[in-house]
Amino acid sequence: MSFTTVESIDRLTKSVSVDGTGRIKKQNSVSLYKGTATRSELSGMPDAILKQLGAHLASLSSNQAIICAPPADCRAKCKIVTEKEYSNNSDEITRTDKFFADPSGPALLVLDIDAKEFDAAFNAKIGSHEEIPNILAMIYPPFETASMMVRASSGSGIVLDGGEPTSSGYHLYFVVSDGQKIGEFVGALADRLMLAGYLWHYIAKTGTPLERTLFDVAASSGKARLVYEADAVLNDDRLGHKSSVREPSCRPGGLLDIAAMLPLSSEERERLAEIKEAAMERAKTSSKAIEARQAYETKRVAELVKRGTAPDVARKLVTKAVDVHQLSGDFIIELDEFGPTEVREILRNPKQYNRATCADPNEPEYGSGRNVAIVYTDGAHGCHISSQAHGGIKYLLPDEPSAWFEVIEKQPSEDEGDGDHQHVAGTASTTWPEPFDIFDDESPVNLGTPPEGSLPEPLLSWATSEARRKGVSVASAAASGLTVVASAIGTSLKLSPRLKDDGWAEPCCLWTALVAEPGAGKSPIISAATQPIQAFDELRGNVGEALHAAWQAEQKRKPKGAPDRPEPKITRILVDAVTPEKQIQVHADNPRGLLRSPDELMSMLGDFGAYKKSGEGDRSQFLRLFEGRPITVDRIGRGTTRAKTALMSTIAGTQPEKIKMLVKDLSADGVLQRFIFIMDDGVERPDLDEAPDAEAIKGYYEMVRHFAETTYSTSNPIKLAPAAYKQFNAALADIKALANLPGASSAWRGHIAKWPKFLTRITLAFHAIAQWNGPLEGVVPELPVEESTVRMAVKFARFLLLHSLKFYETFFGKSEKGSEAVWIAGHILAKPDLAHITRKTLYDARKLYRDDAGLLKSAMAELDTAQWVRIVSSDASGPNKWAINPKVHQRFAERAAWEKTDRETRQRKLIAAATAKKALISEDKLSLEDENDQKY
Repeated sequence: MSFTTVESIDRLTKSVSVDGTGRIKKQNSVSLYKGTATRSELSGMPDAILKQLGAHLASLSSNQAIICAPPADCRAKCKIVTEKEYSNNSDEITRTDKFFADPSGPALLVLDIDAKEFDAAFNAKIGSHEEIPNILAMIYPPFETASMMVRASSGSGIVLDGGEPTSSGYHLYFVVSDGQKIGEFVGALADRLMLAGYLWHYIAKTGTPLERTLFDVAASSGKARLVYEADAVLNDDRLGHKSSVREPSCRPGGLLDIAAMLPLSSEERERLAEIKEAAMERAKTSSKAIEARQAYETKRVAELVKRGTAPDVARKLVTKAVDVHQLSGDFIIELDEFGPTEVREILRNPKQYNRATCADPNEPEYGSGRNVAIVYTDGAHGCHISSQAHGGIKYLLPDEPSAWFEVIEKQPSEDEGDGDHQHVAGTASTTWPEPFDIFDDESPVNLGTPPEGSLPEPLLSWATSEARRKGVSVASAAASGLTVVASAIGTSLKLSPRLKDDGWAEPCCLWTALVAEPGAGKSPIISAATQPIQAFDELRGNVGEALHAAWQAEQKRKPKGAPDRPEPKITRILVDAVTPEKQIQVHADNPRGLLRSPDELMSMLGDFGAYKKSGEGDRSQFLRLFEGRPITVDRIGRGTTRAKTALMSTIAGTQPEKIKMLVKDLSADGVLQRFIFIMDDGVERPDLDEAPDAEAIKGYYEMVRHFAETTYSTSNPIKLAPAAYKQFNAALADIKALANLPGASSAWRGHIAKWPKFLTRITLAFHAIAQWNGPLEGVVPELPVEESTVRMAVKFARFLLLHSLKFYETFFGKSEKGSEAVWIAGHILAKPDLAHITRKTLYDARKLYRDDAGLLKSAMAELDTAQWVRIVSSDASGPNKWAINPKVHQRFAERAAWEKTDRETRQRKLIAAATAKKALISEDKLSLEDENDQKY
């Protein structure tokens, strides 16, 4: 079995000194950029191999380290050079993955346990660092019988003036069955550890939380990763080594079979994503992260300002570098050969700087500060810097838009008069680029009415009729009705969206909430939608109560010792207010599923402690109701309550103000992300006094009752026809891409992650409706879903996604300056004759800007970046006049028409409201005068 020993021209291991306060100070290892790589061989059984390895590690000098993978081409020895110096000679390699091989067969695996970095909460969860091997065995049992060598890391065992030795961390070495599966195994092991709760976040100097588990995943899986094993270099006579601390310790055993590690199931991946999302949100908002970010920004901005960068520009550069790893303009890169260099200079001379080594852009002091990253200017994916810091970071160096600007003489502003002027960045009319879409949608959409061909009959007729009569949008009616249909189907039918894999099958269940102000008709339409379920439940309840009464009478008359007859169950679908524990009992009696229809969404979430700090157990139970998984509740003195399948659909109304309250507590919890929120489109609709559409109501009632009372002879999931499968997956790919919308919140990404389930369930409901409404008049589970059904389901799903976009933009979305940029963009589109816009014009249009000039400045900077405007003139307070990109009126013509109509409508409403108020006051005065006249 082979691995690699490397030798550098410089020190590789840590160096240690004593600082001015008399404390031990460690300096990180130096990156390897020049040296030699030698193939090293080990032989025998795993115990013997690890003992040989331990002896080899103890012999390493300060400029040596190991790589667990051997050289890829079987050479015994070769030179290590940088990528820039590499000339394809046979005796040269670079320390990159392509020059090292994961062997097929036995290989070395090291797990790097950097225990000194663990935070207090994670240490408390582990209990003791000695427990880590036991935790690994709990997660993956083959660890328990595998041969293992433990060696304290190079920063351990250092004593100052004869004091206690330092303890830093340690490495666990194993001989694994197949070196080619190491990367896959390490990734799956990390996932399963995190799924079991072994997840914490290291706060980088930038304030960025970095995901961590028991071991360093990047260091343990990278083929070319160095393992530093030589003793630290001591730079003070008061320091010494306690050699026994770093003595390798071997536990006998055998080969670690890593082939038995199973990847996460789709359900486990989803659960892990929710755990990670919630943990990341907590880490981001922790005081440690916030303070680190503030300190980092203050320091880096000051450094750029000292070099001549404007403060606001410097802050933007630093923010982009940290938040999106994008570097531009004046941002400084510490190049090993050329010294501090602006990104602008690198982009101007790409050949000169291609493959130059450098420090990490955000943390130049990371590692040794040298050879941590490489500049690439010749790649197919544009200029970028690849850094090894924190497990690997890719920084983008986008082309600067300087070619779009030219310098022109500034003219005095027409609106703001003469003053001190300067040369400013202006534009020539022929150089405008294509403007970016800052609306996240090309134009405002009709949220009230689903597109033609997106709803099946009889749902379409019922929703259209009831929407008119209740004064609500067709969207609200259709979503309510579809949710009721889904609850009626429940677990009686399932759909597998895969052609071959039956491991993923979804029941029919939706969580839907209508968001509108009080009095918008939410309750009436929900009541109309649930009426068939209420009527059916009442009928079944009457029968069930009669059977139960007969059973009770029989129990009283039963002779002693006679066998008990099972107690009859009263089945139902609709559930009102109920405690979580009681609901599990109801689920046990109703395995098809239930429907919760509370008057207010918040009251139901309150039942489950969903927004209470003490309600984590009930909240976890609540989340399971979306999946239909088994739930068991054990209570002292009450025994065990178990529901084999606990599936719950939900249709509820709520108000924008109450959603704002929920968002504070549930932004990354996974609860809200499981809901499809139907947003009020703001259109005032009268509730028409017209006769009910008896035919539409009859069709809807009969359909819902059919699904609620029908059972099927097979439990096999329904499948998609091949053409339907292709259509389904194409739509799913488009939906998943929405997770990467610019500025998207983690809550939005969490919601998009649920859409494979949503789309499957909507498709199942549409398939059932299509078959019930067709010649078969019922579902035949053996028949696959047709392509036309998927097309209709996808069309309606896209419509629902527009509501989701609106919801997350409203309650989680853009920053304040981003929202104001959108408002100003709308103002520009509503006035197509404007060639320029001034600060005074905007002050007059929106009073807010007079009170907060900084907000206006930031919003206009956003529009400048998006190529909507360019600065024409400035004064002491900043830009005061901007040219408008004429292309915005061409690209956003549909949006412009909507903006003009919307603003005129709002103006009319304001005038009407003012007139009504004036009339009310006048009438009140007249009444008062009449009263006074009567008195006298």
